Amino acid sequence: MDYSTLSRLGAEGFAAVPQDQLTTLADWCQDWAEATGDARYCFIAKALSAVDSWREEHDEAGGVPEDILAEIDALVRTELPPALAAETPSHGAHLAADLCRQVLPMVHPPVL
Repeated sequence: MDYSTLSRLGAEGFAAVPQDQLTTLADWCQDWAEATGDARYCFIAKALSAVDSWREEHDEAGGVPEDILAEIDALVRTELPPALAAETPSHGAHLAADLCRQVLPMVHPPVL
């Protein structure tokens, strides 16, 4: 995994990265965040890891809700490219945090 894979994810959505490679991409993002100090990759890793876990749980339970997956895919294609292209790491981290804040409630809704 590398930046080009992450960039393809932003451009093409989940179709660009096979489901079985999403964990590897999330791990790469976390490693890159730690190696460079660029926090945007930490937020991206958190979001990707949550989506991957959610997909695995639903695969085991009979299927992923396609409408929610389509919403997440649209968010990734809309929000990830600007986070990656941000001129400064702090601006990129802000944008990636926004993406993460939007994705997490979709995959882990609050229990009422």
